Amino acid sequence: TIKFMYTDWADRDNPETRRKTLVALFTDHQWVEPAVATADLHAQYGSPTYFYAFYHHCQSEMKPSWADSAHGDEVPYVFGIPMIGPTELFSCNFSKNDVMLSAVVMTYWT
Repeated sequence: TIKFMYTDWADRDNPETRRKTLVALFTDHQWVEPAVATADLHAQYGSPTYFYAFYHHCQSEMKPSWADSAHGDEVPYVFGIPMIGPTELFSCNFSKNDVMLSAVVMTYWT
């Protein structure tokens, strides 16, 4: 199952594709599965439980093409940083799309 899920059969010999699928495997193992298990356990006890995945990252960040969002990348969006512009801590040049996404994320969190 792991080989099937984490192999891009159309491009399996491409080193960049292999890197991206390896990152996906470790991300699922280290972050996704424990988060899902925790949310399931929380919900079993009748508590309102919400779960989301944040895949967006600021377009002006110089991340390699294979890199997805990292843990905590949603923090500036939760606190409305795109609405006030770059800060010392969050130096991204936020776009209008970032501002709109921040408004949505803040709504979800409240």
